[in-house]
Amino acid sequence: MKAQPLAAWAVGVVAALCAVFAPPARAQAPDSIYVAGSVRVDVSAGSGVAAREQAITQAEALGFQRVARRVTLASDRAALGPPQATGAALQRMVQRVDVEDEGNPTATRYRAQLSVRMNADLVRSHLRSAGYTVVEVRASPLLVIPGAAGVTPQAATMWREVWEQSGYAGDLVPIAVAPATAPTSPEWSRVDDIARAASASGALFANLTVSGQVYRVTVTETGPNMANRARGVLEARVAGSSDAVHRTALASLAEQVNDLVQEEWKASTLTGAGQPVRLQVSALYASRDDWNRIKQGLQGAARLISAISIDAVALDGALVSFSYVGTRPQLTDELRRNGLALSDGPQGVELRVVRP
Repeated sequence: MKAQPLAAWAVGVVAALCAVFAPPARAQAPDSIYVAGSVRVDVSAGSGVAAREQAITQAEALGFQRVARRVTLASDRAALGPPQATGAALQRMVQRVDVEDEGNPTATRYRAQLSVRMNADLVRSHLRSAGYTVVEVRASPLLVIPGAAGVTPQAATMWREVWEQSGYAGDLVPIAVAPATAPTSPEWSRVDDIARAASASGALFANLTVSGQVYRVTVTETGPNMANRARGVLEARVAGSSDAVHRTALASLAEQVNDLVQEEWKASTLTGAGQPVRLQVSALYASRDDWNRIKQGLQGAARLISAISIDAVALDGALVSFSYVGTRPQLTDELRRNGLALSDGPQGVELRVVRP
């Protein structure tokens, strides 16, 4: 990169860089990972008071399970079994239970949607002492578009509802659900504005179909300057005809899709021990269009990249620093998926647009 005087458009580039590289959405308080929202309970007992007490106890256990699943690896859970906490140990880990939405209590029934806040230090210690690896690095949000074709209107509505009521917004890769009006064809340009409004760096199209008693979802990921990435076809069998049975199957399917996203993220952060590494690159551009593509590519790679800053700027490039998690090969692959090439040059690490 040559140290030439700034052209007029390069001044605009500096302003754009400063505007774009504000603190990213993933810079959240670690304790927020230990809050389980949208915990639904429906308990009947001999009295309304007893029903509420039992519902709170149930919510505490469900909240722990949700948080523990969020920060542990599927491989650990397969080897060690699901994390457990009961009795006094669980009570110590629960900081508080808040009401998000409460149905009309009756003399014998309590229904509500609750939020359970766990003590991060105690849960972390409990899981690690039981042999689980704990992952707490958070990514930028991912937009999910729940589409449906060839299913009943009721199933299409339920498919959207299980996503909206899932509580996945609190996961390590926070899930933002697109509005019902969002197009379901996997094209980034058609959901770009929606993703930006949700601070999402990418989009996941989850299109539902049905064959007999089996629901299937075709999962496609896309993002700025990124070719569509097929994530596979997942399925769940319906064991009955009631709405409750269908909703359970669809919720299971949404959980499979979310697990696909979350487990890949956790594995990528652990490869680099989850510790951010600081890197300075020469971002090379020949035009404003090049810069826009670099900007979009860095935004698209926000799952690995954070804390971007500008160290210097010239006519044909800028020195840009950022932190990333994972390994250099993972970073290179993620940037390439977003239309950028990262390589070692004669004067250090270089970043440029991938040419067709």
